[in-house]
Amino acid sequence: MRQRGRRNRDTRRLASSRKGTPGTTRWRGVLLAALVVLAAVAAAVWLRTAGRQEPVPSRDDRTARAPEEPPPVDPAAVLGVAPDPPQTVEALKDEALAACRRLVSDLPERPQAHAVMAITLMRLGQTDPAVEAWRECLKLDRDFAPALLGLGKIAADRAEYDEAADYVWKSVERAADPTSAYSLLTEILLQQGKTDEALRIARTHVARAPDSAEAHFWLGQVWLEMQRYDESQRSHKRAVELRPEFTSAYHSLGIAAARRGQRGQAAAYRKKFAELKQNDLARDRGRNRQYRDLPAQQEIAATVYRSAGDVYADAGNLRLAEAHWLRGAAVAPQETACRAALLALYERQDRPQAALRIVEPLLTGPHADADLWTRAGQLYARLGRFEPAEQAFHQAIEEDPQAAEACFGLAEVLISAGRDAAEYAPWAEKAAALAPSVRTCLLAAAVRNERGDRRGALAAVEQAMRLDPGNPQVQRAYAELKANQ
Repeated sequence: MRQRGRRNRDTRRLASSRKGTPGTTRWRGVLLAALVVLAAVAAAVWLRTAGRQEPVPSRDDRTARAPEEPPPVDPAAVLGVAPDPPQTVEALKDEALAACRRLVSDLPERPQAHAVMAITLMRLGQTDPAVEAWRECLKLDRDFAPALLGLGKIAADRAEYDEAADYVWKSVERAADPTSAYSLLTEILLQQGKTDEALRIARTHVARAPDSAEAHFWLGQVWLEMQRYDESQRSHKRAVELRPEFTSAYHSLGIAAARRGQRGQAAAYRKKFAELKQNDLARDRGRNRQYRDLPAQQEIAATVYRSAGDVYADAGNLRLAEAHWLRGAAVAPQETACRAALLALYERQDRPQAALRIVEPLLTGPHADADLWTRAGQLYARLGRFEPAEQAFHQAIEEDPQAAEACFGLAEVLISAGRDAAEYAPWAEKAAALAPSVRTCLLAAAVRNERGDRRGALAAVEQAMRLDPGNPQVQRAYAELKANQ
């Protein structure tokens, strides 16, 4: 579903405009230096401001000057697969495993390649081959934390808790961020009867991930095992606050309430648990039929292609990375991870047309939130397609009135299209108010200075200086503005 009220997390480029006195023109020229890296349209705006009356590029001119882009690679040709994605579960499994084997063959020295194989085998229920793949990772890097955790999970599933604990402890010691191992380690320690150690790990998990329902659940489980029911209830209540359909947490809440003599609450928790459990059982039956579930296998194959592409990209082979991400997007049209990877790649490579081909199909689907519309607007603007860019930014703002980057982009587009300051100034001011940064403050300064509000312009530049005191461009803008007061 679209998320109205969702805050954008990015800020981008901006600029501003018009004739003035020689003093203000000189200051604006300095301000342009601060904005050059932020907006391709700034030059046209500031040249116009300086009285040179050079025309703002038209949409056709901007499109004509858009960079020539290489066509996307043909994943079928590069990967040696059929042009059309598989349409049966078995064919999808075969293609996913073939992609894993190709990855391991191409990059046998990288433990990450073997990890993709191991994770895929685990998801397909092939545990013994997954163990071998994880062990290959450890042959290459004995401190490879994902392999240690993977082997720990398999051992725990087999109720081999001493072996599981050994692997998971090692993964915790070696991982840069061990939080993903804490829940499993807490569970293993409880199975071993080591409640004091389990309590220490569970508390560490909550401290490091205070918004994790899983962390609070396992802390509650430790308290429950220690018969400290007040603490158990608090932890499990927090878990269901964070995840309202956390089935197991309601079961534990019912136990803790019953042990405290709270019969009414215990009954309510048991009823909620029973309702959620029925839903879980229905989902489990679906998972048990997964071998006939085409969407589930499409998602597994897409995950393989996404992960394999990441490994190729880390190895510097962007052509193979692109091919894998394109195939993953084709195999599972409902998934977005491969498209996100492609979008990031095309933006790094300055390929806005390719990026737009990834974004446009999503604009009519459930992922079309303010962020996506903003991204579309930026790409249209980059290609000089000002009308669809303006529409996209307006749509982003409709989705989320607090979308600072959309306001920022809309001001840029209106400036680029040669529109009057009365149209773009409110959006520039709103962007600065929503997301104060050097860029947005400099834009606000330019707009205010254009309108003769020197005091307001100085205030905006001073705010930019507070945000980045050492920025030489902001310092020059400040000096010029002060000199021309």
